[in-house]
Amino acid sequence: MVSGMFILLITLVFCLKGIAMLFWTVSSHWHAYLGLVITVITIFAPIGGFVTIYYNLYSKFNTDFYMKVRASHQYFGYFMIVLCQVEIFLGARMCTHVGTKGRSLGVSQMATFYAMVFVCEVIFQILKRRNWQFRNPAVVLTKEEFRRKCEEGEDLVILDDLVLKVNDFKYYHPGGFFTIHQNRSRDVSKFFYGGYQMNGSALASTRPYTHSNWAVMTANKLVVGKYEQNAHLLECLVKDRYQVTLDTATFVFSYGRGATVKLESDFNSVAQISSAVDEEGPYSSRALYENTSVHNSSHISE
Repeated sequence: MVSGMFILLITLVFCLKGIAMLFWTVSSHWHAYLGLVITVITIFAPIGGFVTIYYNLYSKFNTDFYMKVRASHQYFGYFMIVLCQVEIFLGARMCTHVGTKGRSLGVSQMATFYAMVFVCEVIFQILKRRNWQFRNPAVVLTKEEFRRKCEEGEDLVILDDLVLKVNDFKYYHPGGFFTIHQNRSRDVSKFFYGGYQMNGSALASTRPYTHSNWAVMTANKLVVGKYEQNAHLLECLVKDRYQVTLDTATFVFSYGRGATVKLESDFNSVAQISSAVDEEGPYSSRALYENTSVHNSSHISE
């Protein structure tokens, strides 16, 4: 917001200063015409930024529309960058009329600028494709500690077995404020690995998003500890496996009769356990695991 308003202010000041130097007249040159156009449309850049911020903060279960607004603002910014580079080039060419090497100055300026953009993009793509690993923090948070921190106002989420503090990050999350805010104190792994989406509509144009390695690096900066897991161990056979995404699969397990007793403590009622029994037999857990995304399938022995 601050940078957008600063850019608008600088653009208006220099445009008015340039016109004042020409005694409040506009010269008949493409540099002058394009300068006026840039000055006018620059006003829409911060307006688009404010609109994007508004939908970021107040869109609920409408990530699809927010992403379109965000993309529009982003591509408008790219368009402005290209337009301003053309304006600088035309201004440099005008210097040839006063005996300087304006043409070569304009070309060298554009070449330098786009070379810097290219180098930055290459560095970004290299970092994005690097195989970042999640941190292994020494701090362990018990279930009670996690619940207490959430009740005290900390915005915590669980990713795999890591606890992330997202109090500030939720305002800058590329997928919108609501996506993080709605999932406070919850496990967000299914969203992170592309197994689920927040829109909740089969007609939504957005698809579940599998985050890149760059997101892993970002998540590492938010880690505040490891979540203590006291889940019951259950030995079972993998009957079927359905690949959902590159990193996510749905598994169908088959277990023995003794496992039912162990599972009872993890559910509110025996009725929920019985709902996991389908027509394939009393020891099949298709219904129980049918909608559960299991990450890191290498940790599961088939």
